[in-house]
Amino acid sequence: NGIDGTNGIDGTNGVDGTNGADGRDGTDGADGADGADGEDGTDGEAGVDGHAGAVSLIRSSLLAAGDDCAAGGMKLETGVDTDHDGALSDDEVQAATVLCNGETTSVNVATPAAGGSCQSMPIDASVASFGMLMLVGLRRRRRA
Repeated sequence: NGIDGTNGIDGTNGVDGTNGADGRDGTDGADGADGADGEDGTDGEAGVDGHAGAVSLIRSSLLAAGDDCAAGGMKLETGVDTDHDGALSDDEVQAATVLCNGETTSVNVATPAAGGSCQSMPIDASVASFGMLMLVGLRRRRRA
């Protein structure tokens, strides 16, 4: 047999193939913790003052001895000054109470609006003999 010949020259590399399709996206991670609150903003401008509220008034009148009170007394009338004239007119009276001289009584002039309270107080002989004790006031509401 004869002698092998020399190897031939290697051929050139072939063309690269095309890339494959992209894979699916993974699931989103959990949300991070909330950040700290920012600083408070500046206060806004002051609003316009509201209208003056209605004024409650008390009118008292002496009663002569007679049908209402054997030894005379006093009539107390209360109401709101709706016409703003500083006096309680007959049409503004919302409640009236008669207090008779020499009698022990409890007074509860009016039923308060929702959330308020009214208290009665006995007027005993020691007060009645010197005149009249009248306690008048407002109950303040606390704002939440």
